[in-house]
Amino acid sequence: MADPHRAISAPLNTSGPTGERRKKSAQPLLTVGIVLLLMFLLTFAVYQCARHLTVELNTLRTQEIVDSSFAELELYLFRDEEIITASAGNVFCYDVRNGEKVPVDTPLGQAYTTMDGASVRSLQKQLNAYGDRIASLARVFGGTSPADAAAAAEKAESGYRGVLDAAASGSIGDLGERADGLLSALDTWRALTGSGEDRTMDADALRAAQAELVRGLIPAGGFSTARAGWFYYGSDGYESIFPYDQALTMSPAEFRQMVAAPAAEAGFGTAGHMVYTDEWYAAALMTVEDASVYRKGTSYRLLCDDGLGTVLTITVERVESDGQGALVVFSSQDMPEGFAFTRRLFGRIAVNRISGYRIPTGALVTQPSPVTGDDVTGVYVLEGNRVEFRRIMISVSREGYVIAHTSSEAAVMLSAMSEAQQQQINDEGWSFLQLNDRIITGGRNLYEGKTIG
Repeated sequence: MADPHRAISAPLNTSGPTGERRKKSAQPLLTVGIVLLLMFLLTFAVYQCARHLTVELNTLRTQEIVDSSFAELELYLFRDEEIITASAGNVFCYDVRNGEKVPVDTPLGQAYTTMDGASVRSLQKQLNAYGDRIASLARVFGGTSPADAAAAAEKAESGYRGVLDAAASGSIGDLGERADGLLSALDTWRALTGSGEDRTMDADALRAAQAELVRGLIPAGGFSTARAGWFYYGSDGYESIFPYDQALTMSPAEFRQMVAAPAAEAGFGTAGHMVYTDEWYAAALMTVEDASVYRKGTSYRLLCDDGLGTVLTITVERVESDGQGALVVFSSQDMPEGFAFTRRLFGRIAVNRISGYRIPTGALVTQPSPVTGDDVTGVYVLEGNRVEFRRIMISVSREGYVIAHTSSEAAVMLSAMSEAQQQQINDEGWSFLQLNDRIITGGRNLYEGKTIG
């Protein structure tokens, strides 16, 4: 009989088939665990290194820009003008174009009288359209002032843009005038180029339509000009309220009275007005602060709010202030053909133009001066794979960015400093920002001298 104690104390047999299988199955699991642990440690190490090497580094090449600030102007015009009257009449057929330059003793048109006062405005508007188109065609065929086909085409294109602008703004009255101007320009272009049908037939048709409009009206005789100049249809009633000879002498208070005055009623027989010189003045009221940017003799480009993109050159003649504001008077000799010289002119000018390096506000950094310890403003740039500091001189601050002086401007400013200031800047050892430097606009853990990669 076998001894039970002996059986219990006998060692387990691990060398058998079952023990060997258990040992072999445990070894692959241990290997996989070690590999996973090593991969985790390697990934974590790479992540930590990447963090310290500044990920998501954004750079921007230094670029020079021109930054402009604009002022909106409301101008009142002063022109060397005079009312032209006929002996009688309240409607007029014109023989010259609106705004045409005419010599001495030029017949300007015929006057008529109508008893239907309610229809005067609409009738005159139709007569003006016919008169302008007929005179434009007569100018081409008569050879009195040879026109250029390219200029006529450009005028037609401007007229077309004006029609679109008037339609978009919903200005029905202005739309009719723009359309008449466009038709006149197209007539001129076709006559010059020979395009389409014979334009002389159109002129005859226009004259017939014009004659039909005045049929039955009482003739009141012709009218002409005794002086050379530019003739304009009708009158706005402000010719005597804004006297040309007071533009350079009036006070701000006197100008305010002119602006507040109502237009004078056009008298019977008022056919139009002549402008005798090409120099005109434009005055504006503004705050003393706004007027402080203007200097006598400075010229500006005025972009007119006429829907055609007309640009006029105006020069500051006067700046005068009082307790209620300031008066600024400009002069000009620009008289582009077809431009509507209304009494009140709206436009805008660039009053301040600043050039330099545009730098996002977020890219600005400061470094303590190694000489004085004071903060020095600049930016980090990427030079190769190394972070370097470049100092800047800020010209102006805008929303979200600043404009810094260019390196050449900074050099000029540096040369104007005292020798002690120049020596201090040189001892600090920082170069000024240059064109095409790679400004660092975003990144983490940046510092001067850091190596990237």
